[in-house]
Amino acid sequence: MGKFKSIAQYSPRSLSVVAAYLAGRDVEVVVSPRVKYPLVVALKSATLVLDPGRAGLYEVLLGAMLLRRRQEARISDEDPGAERRISVEQARQWSETARRELEQAMPGVRRLAGWEMPGGGRKPPKIVWSKVPWNRLDLDSFTVGVGQRRVSGVSLETARGDYRAFLAALRQGQCPLRRVEGLSMPVADMPLTISTSESPGPDFERLEALLAENEDTQRFVANCYQRKSEGLSENQLAPRRMHTGTLLDTARLAQAVASSRGGDAPRVFRRRHAEYQPIFNPQDHLVVCGFDVHSFEKKLSRRAANPTIPAVAGNVFRRLGVDLAMTAFNDWIVKLGDGRDVYIHTPVVIKAFDEGFEASYFNRLASFVFGRLCQTCAHGGMPAAFAPLQLESLRAISQEVSKRFEHPVTTMLYFNAIGMAHAGREHTSPAVRRRTADLVDEILDQMRAIDFAGRRLDAEFMYMPREIVAAANPSGHVAKMITL
Repeated sequence: MGKFKSIAQYSPRSLSVVAAYLAGRDVEVVVSPRVKYPLVVALKSATLVLDPGRAGLYEVLLGAMLLRRRQEARISDEDPGAERRISVEQARQWSETARRELEQAMPGVRRLAGWEMPGGGRKPPKIVWSKVPWNRLDLDSFTVGVGQRRVSGVSLETARGDYRAFLAALRQGQCPLRRVEGLSMPVADMPLTISTSESPGPDFERLEALLAENEDTQRFVANCYQRKSEGLSENQLAPRRMHTGTLLDTARLAQAVASSRGGDAPRVFRRRHAEYQPIFNPQDHLVVCGFDVHSFEKKLSRRAANPTIPAVAGNVFRRLGVDLAMTAFNDWIVKLGDGRDVYIHTPVVIKAFDEGFEASYFNRLASFVFGRLCQTCAHGGMPAAFAPLQLESLRAISQEVSKRFEHPVTTMLYFNAIGMAHAGREHTSPAVRRRTADLVDEILDQMRAIDFAGRRLDAEFMYMPREIVAAANPSGHVAKMITL
């Protein structure tokens, strides 16, 4: 048997392709240390969930063979919502058969290392219909953030307890806190990653219909962004210079006959000249989008924005071909048992910079647009959106991208319509609003002077609460921002 190699070195997409070849159907592979068993086979959705610390390539191949048993475990149409129970004995029989079939199909498979290798004396893989056993969060893990997994067609047991465990760690002082300028309460960072299916989910068609309804808006916004880019100066984007040279002017040919009869020399050529031709090169552009989730909830504010905005923005930049990173902020203020308030900062990745516009992105976007994201991430406190803190998160994303690529133009699109309106009077006084606006101005000034020195930072696509814009310094950036 070969030396064990973790599947963490392989991308889930590559593993899904390998598994689909053996299973004879589309397969989704999810890799997470939170799963209770080295390999869990979810038959209903053809999903393999593996622990990267205990599972190798052999588990991927074995799980693919076990997915062939899906028809045998299929529930009758009379009760489609029932959960089919696969006994340990049944799982053992299917596993032995799958191992034999795997060795016949791939004789060299024994050279692969894995937890479920024949003769290992271990229990058979966990085979379920849809409910995947999920480990609770370890309180010691909060130093590296919290994640909740959601996979189309799969129920993850105990995942709902993540937030309760997080709050318990907060109350016990096991969650690190930090201070942020302009905010009177400590901040607990809770970055969230949602894992979705690599195939279109149940809301995919609704999202497609929504985008089709807003086709004219998308075309208009794309044209505006492109024209603005083409209007930049030569030093900013170095547009191509086109020399037209000396050309024959066809409009003057008709005058040549009359000129020759009068004895004048006909002028049928134009003098040599040069002109600039603007060019839109999508590779020059990075767009970093940040949306406050609460700003799209009608039950929180009459000024709630149209939830189609994130979908339209994402599709516009996809069509333009620019590099895009999109984050949703689902921040809350919770009160601890001793009466202290804590600001929970929860950036949710909708699209990472190095991720393509694939089904997993559209599934996360649909979860955001149709309101399920906020329900999933609710902390049971007061919704909040402290603009300077959220902008610092967007700044960190742009800095991380700049380590690998230097885009001549970076556009910041930030949408925040409610701010700290639900956080209490101490966070909505005129002095606090003015201080918030000043902090946003300082962040943008620092980004222009330090992060994007010699490059262009476009911050004109930023929406802020009208109260903060009204309290801002008239000569600053916030005073020129858009409000609802």
